[in-house]
Amino acid sequence: MKRIEVIIGGVGGQGCAIGGNFLAKAAAIHEGRESLMASSYGSEARGTFTKSDVIISDSAIAFPHALDPDFVFALDPISYEKYVDGLKPGKTLIYDSDTVTRRHSQAEQKGFSLSGAAVRAGNIASINIVALGILIKMTGIIRRESLEKVLAEQFGGKEKILDINLKALELGIEMAEGAE
Repeated sequence: MKRIEVIIGGVGGQGCAIGGNFLAKAAAIHEGRESLMASSYGSEARGTFTKSDVIISDSAIAFPHALDPDFVFALDPISYEKYVDGLKPGKTLIYDSDTVTRRHSQAEQKGFSLSGAAVRAGNIASINIVALGILIKMTGIIRRESLEKVLAEQFGGKEKILDINLKALELGIEMAEGAE
C-alpha cells in the first residue's frame, strides 16, 4: 500500500483526534511507515464538529491534511452532511447507521452500527476504536497487533479501559468482516 488518506469526523467528545493519533502512531512506531495526523475542532469542542486527518504512506508526506481522502468516517450526522456531497467516486464514506440518515453520494457508502457497537463494548466513547477496527479490516493499512500495542501503551494500568477499547476494536473488525 503506497498511500492512504483517512478522515475521522464527528463531534467533540467522540475521540476523533485521539483515534487519528492512535492510527498514525501505530503506523509510524510499530510499522515503520510515514504517517501524519492533523486535527481540527470547533471552539466549544464538545458537541461541535471535529475531525482528524490521517495520512499513511510509504514515502514522505508533504502536506498535513487529507486533500483527497480515500475513507471518511462520519461518526455523527454533522460530519456526514459535511462530506456526503463532496466525496468522489471510488472513495468510501463510512457512517454510523444508528444516527445518520443515508442520502445519495457519488462515493461508495457503508453504514455500520458504530454507536451500538461502542455501547456493547462498554462505553460510547469507544466509537472511534470501532471505526478503526473497520478501517484496518477493510484496508489492511496497519496490522491489528500494531493498534493493540498503541492501545496497551495508552491505557497501561487502566485494565478496564483497555479491555473496553480492545473489545471495540474486535467489534469493528467483526462488522467489517460481515460486510465483505
